[in-house]
Amino acid sequence: IDRSKTRVLAFVNIAGLGMSGGRNEQNTADMSSEGLAEIARKHKDIVIGVKTAHYGAPDWIAVERAVKAGTLAGIPVMVDFGTSHREARPIEKLLMEKLRPGDIYTHLYSGLRYEQLPTGKLNPVLWEARKRGILFDLGHGNGSFFWTVAKAGFAENFLPDTISTDLHLRSWMDGMKDINNVMSKFLIHGVPLEDVIRKTTVNAAKAIKRPELGRR
Repeated sequence: IDRSKTRVLAFVNIAGLGMSGGRNEQNTADMSSEGLAEIARKHKDIVIGVKTAHYGAPDWIAVERAVKAGTLAGIPVMVDFGTSHREARPIEKLLMEKLRPGDIYTHLYSGLRYEQLPTGKLNPVLWEARKRGILFDLGHGNGSFFWTVAKAGFAENFLPDTISTDLHLRSWMDGMKDINNVMSKFLIHGVPLEDVIRKTTVNAAKAIKRPELGRR
């Protein structure tokens, strides 16, 4: 590997202090669409998207400003939908109205944002959103992968477009472990190896508009 040519590509958080916890992630006064877009354009070699995560208020400010930044910079938005506020901020509105085709919904199998109905079936809005071009990312993490939801996904053949780890200290020490372990969960449920690899590499590269990556 020529390490002089390797770099970490990044989604920039709409929250000014990023995923630094607590009040910082809820501070809408520090969510600047124009400022983020300017940074993204200035560093377009490494900034490949906008992120919003863990926002807990019952409004759409974080999502709307993230999408505006993505529109200004011409890059996708990835949403970790945070606390649901089911009545004020339903997942149906997020997927069908707020996000644009090519934007990414992560933590598909979390079950925390009404991805799964009380009947055990997946929320039909997932299928409708996929039709309009929304991408779905696994984002396994520490608390964002539940077998009850994943098994419904396997049974209904609703698989993520991209497979990712959501690597952090707790996920590494708990059920996620590493990308090989995450990929194996699809293999044991009959997803062909070629498809698992494609979702982890080629599809991921296309999602961030870097199709030249993810392949030899």
